[in-house]
Amino acid sequence: MSMGLSQKFNILQQSPHDLMPPETVPPPEEEGAGRWISSRYTVRATTEDGRLVLWNSYNGALSVIRQESRESVEALLTKKGFAARPLGMVKYLRDKGFLVKEGTDE
Repeated sequence: MSMGLSQKFNILQQSPHDLMPPETVPPPEEEGAGRWISSRYTVRATTEDGRLVLWNSYNGALSVIRQESRESVEALLTKKGFAARPLGMVKYLRDKGFLVKEGTDE
């Protein structure tokens, strides 16, 4: 659905995970977990009030993360990667395209 120029669009919409308490570190490695890295198309910016704006320039996904969750989300968006099951914030970031499986040819 096209937004068109006549409709207002709130770029600072909240993520559904804004209601969850922030995770302090990336999830520990678990059996059956995949390895995840930040998508090369993930662009980050910080608002004046400290929220994290994520934009995937490939698929157009946009999310705004509250200031309290910013540090934990940034810890997940690394090129070093981490192992975790796709649950909670990891699943959300993967579904939006901000995280991809390690080794993915983007």
